[in-house]
Amino acid sequence: MAQPALDHEVAARLGARTEELDGLTHYWMLQDPDRGAEALERFWAACASA
Repeated sequence: MAQPALDHEVAARLGARTEELDGLTHYWMLQDPDRGAEALERFWAACASA
């Protein structure tokens, strides 16, 4: 938590993708649920087209 560089490194090693929601914290779903939902929808759309 609060270590984006480490988060990105771990995700890359696992073959996962990341997306930062600038200005939000671990509680992004409470701080800006609309922006979080947009990120999730982009992820799901990318999975569906793969």
